[in-house]
Amino acid sequence: MKTVDQIREFLTDSLAKLRKTGIDQGEILYWETESGTLRTFLNRMGPSVTSRDADVYMTAIVGKKHGQAHTTDLSHEGLDRVIHNCYENAVYGNDSETVFCLPGTYKELPPFKKKIFFESTLDLSPEKNVDTLHKISEESKKNGLTCSARLMTGGARLGIANTSGTFLVTEYTEVSLSLILTGDNGVSAYASDASENIEFLDPGKVVQEAIQNAERQKLRPPVELDFSGKETFFDVILEPYAVAEWIEILASIGFNGLLFEEGESFLSGKMNQKVVGDNISLFDDGSDPGGFIAPFDFEGVPKEKKVLFDRGVLRSVCYDSFLGAKYGKRTSGHALSPFEKSYGAIPRNLFMEGGPSSLGEMIASSIRPTIYITRFHYTNVVNPKEGVLTGMTKDGTFLVQNGKFSGPVSNLRFLENIPKALCRVTHLGQSRRVHDPVGYGGLFPESMAVPPLKIEKVRFIGSSGNLAR
Repeated sequence: MKTVDQIREFLTDSLAKLRKTGIDQGEILYWETESGTLRTFLNRMGPSVTSRDADVYMTAIVGKKHGQAHTTDLSHEGLDRVIHNCYENAVYGNDSETVFCLPGTYKELPPFKKKIFFESTLDLSPEKNVDTLHKISEESKKNGLTCSARLMTGGARLGIANTSGTFLVTEYTEVSLSLILTGDNGVSAYASDASENIEFLDPGKVVQEAIQNAERQKLRPPVELDFSGKETFFDVILEPYAVAEWIEILASIGFNGLLFEEGESFLSGKMNQKVVGDNISLFDDGSDPGGFIAPFDFEGVPKEKKVLFDRGVLRSVCYDSFLGAKYGKRTSGHALSPFEKSYGAIPRNLFMEGGPSSLGEMIASSIRPTIYITRFHYTNVVNPKEGVLTGMTKDGTFLVQNGKFSGPVSNLRFLENIPKALCRVTHLGQSRRVHDPVGYGGLFPESMAVPPLKIEKVRFIGSSGNLAR
């Protein structure tokens, strides 16, 4: 991996070469990542997989014409080739309707509120990780469970330079652990955690969280819910994993400036109007130490707090520089990576303000039948203009009634207008950071901090019906 000084030298030289082609504006982005992933499946150790990638993305603007190019070939010949291709893509491209200016001048990073780069986390040797996963598997066996887990450690260096004067380089690290415990009686329990510093990750705490979830599922007999082909409404208690799934998808289809301006978002035309409940406040802040710190976006615009929902009222959506220029708005520092840019501008360092309720209080308040949900999967958008999602519960779904757990239930499929559901939140707990990357694409510091929620009358339309006896 290049050092920070080497990246600075690379950006300086490459931008000088790009200028010489005769462009009006230009940008160079250098993004290098290293990661090591170790997995176990049913207590069996898998191979250690190491990934190292270095990508260079270039943008050229000539008049109203834009051109982009990408390479992983960092040889002199490879760089000369991508510079030439970037220039030609601009010169022979179509005129843009938007007069666009690259953002600047950003040359100094704001002081971080916590350290974000640790050499120990960047150590990709598998021996320590093998020992960690072995201990987790042994603890699982003591409780009659088998463990499937993923432990990823890695880091990245990201640099951006453009002809408007922006010149920024940062480095960051990340370690994440996620695991699923399974049992012969149909138990499936989940937990995860992440940190910038591998020394701060507590695998014992993660496995104990999953074991506690698994113990609840040993309550017998299991509860059967009769849908009889009809939709059914239940109050729900959502753990932060489940809340994060909903909020992440709502952010991509709601606060996305592209969809908002094109009228395809459930928030379109609702600026400064109440959209969700009074007890829902949501903001995005890549500088908040409660999440992973992202110093700047992929255009080099520094991150700052952006209020999205203020006590239920929509206050803002997100833009990058191109969308800002097109729609007469200021960039909010939410430019996506070059291979995602066509999706728009999306907040990915989200915080939902919590409340005073504990999960215990939510359970105690549930006299009528209530569904307790650990997390969702296969969640998909049904109607982006309304914010309707569907998906399945997973790894711990229970019936709660008369103030206590009654027993596990089969996984359920929901079909719900999520903004309307967020108008029916009766309890909020303390927010916690949730981060569990799927392992695709580049390593970037994004996370959410969300609370557990209790919501009235969520719609369910079916059951998997395969809960083991």
